[in-house]
Amino acid sequence: MGDALSKLEKRILMEEETSQHILGIFILCVSALNIAEAAIKVAIRYAISDDTLKAGTYQNYLAFAKLAVVAIIYGFCLYRMTRLYFHSPYVRKLLFIWGIILIPVQLIYDISTLLYNRMLGMIWLILNATYSVNNDVMYSMFYDSSHGFKYMGMFTAIIIGIIMTGVILEHRRLIYISAALMAIFMIAFATINMKTMNLDILSIKIGVNFTALLFHALMTVGLLILGVYIIRSYRDKKIEI
Repeated sequence: MGDALSKLEKRILMEEETSQHILGIFILCVSALNIAEAAIKVAIRYAISDDTLKAGTYQNYLAFAKLAVVAIIYGFCLYRMTRLYFHSPYVRKLLFIWGIILIPVQLIYDISTLLYNRMLGMIWLILNATYSVNNDVMYSMFYDSSHGFKYMGMFTAIIIGIIMTGVILEHRRLIYISAALMAIFMIAFATINMKTMNLDILSIKIGVNFTALLFHALMTVGLLILGVYIIRSYRDKKIEI
């Protein structure tokens, strides 16, 4: 009887640990896809720098293709977790939360980005129609001051996901980090993003918007660190059911 109970306890711990690994691997996969997407978008902008409309169209196709891959990976991870008899219900709830954030909420973000870019195009046409001598300056000012709105919804959703992960897994460090990231984002949105940095890379002048920089850093490096953190920090931790 003692050996049977010992084997059962080991199986429970192993399957709970596996469920935590599945959650971490899902977030890692999304991070890797986001990094690949960002790299391909940069390559597209460089290759088709003379046709912004065509480059934007390819980037939109890429975003939706990536989202489809994320949905497939999520379905596989969810299937793997449901196959575990003793999976942790808390970790499964987190997988649902992150699935909602990284699929339907991401879809809303992608559609909002399309609409935002369309609005920018309309504003550029309006500025040109007014025959103003400072069209470029006025457009850049509007772009800088409004760009944070495009990222705010998705950034907030990711922050909520990190906070929920910290609450459910009882790790306050994630909550503190989330609060700091949100404060930094709002400061950048209110002040820093009003100015841009110009970098000369391959003879291309690039304006860096700080809210965009923070957002993409969170979606790539941030999710990568979170995925590794979940896998490593909770490897040997038993979550009480």
